[in-house]
Amino acid sequence: MDIKTGVIKSVTTQTGETKGKAWKRYVFEMEDGHRYSTFDDRIGTAFKAGQFVEMSGTQKGDYWNMVSMKLSPKTDAPAEAPKGSDETIIDLLRQILAELKS
Repeated sequence: MDIKTGVIKSVTTQTGETKGKAWKRYVFEMEDGHRYSTFDDRIGTAFKAGQFVEMSGTQKGDYWNMVSMKLSPKTDAPAEAPKGSDETIIDLLRQILAELKS
């Protein structure tokens, strides 16, 4: 099973009919330009643009078949700045204000 991660840029739907049976396909365009789709209503309606997701699926011929999708913590987010004490922050702000006044 392959795992793909990324931010959803947009979600669109396509509908049609094959051999008398109606279908609805959900297409997820990712920020990296790739497009992945599913016919699963649970997946198609649960996610929206801007969410960072993790998809699992398999390659079958020309198509990558999505099996599941879930929200994923963004792993490439910058590390959070270390937190200082309130006194340290206030002292830093005072220094900045003093420089701005001069």
